[in-house]
Amino acid sequence: MEKRKIVSDKKMQKVDIRTFGKTSYVYLYLNENPIKVENHDESGAYDAFEYDYNEFIVGENDNVDLNDVRAEPEKYLAYVPSASISFEEIQTDFNIDVDYRTSILELGLI
Repeated sequence: MEKRKIVSDKKMQKVDIRTFGKTSYVYLYLNENPIKVENHDESGAYDAFEYDYNEFIVGENDNVDLNDVRAEPEKYLAYVPSASISFEEIQTDFNIDVDYRTSILELGLI
């Protein structure tokens, strides 16, 4: 798999992991390179950052240690999950998380 690149106008953390239910979404932004981006309107060029990028989903049955991803993200820059999670599984996890948060709000716990 060839390296994917991404450009951002702000600095990114090397590892961004977002967990919903039993599913974690991993975003890697490595090898930061400051660049100048030419704008095609009158606002001119602006400073940005280019990163080597990867994203993948880790489910409860996947053999990926999220602490290892945080400690050594370079090992996961080309990582491709062996089995993908279905949309239905993602939707179910998301719905459980939303239901939980709604219940907490309704109970006045936050």
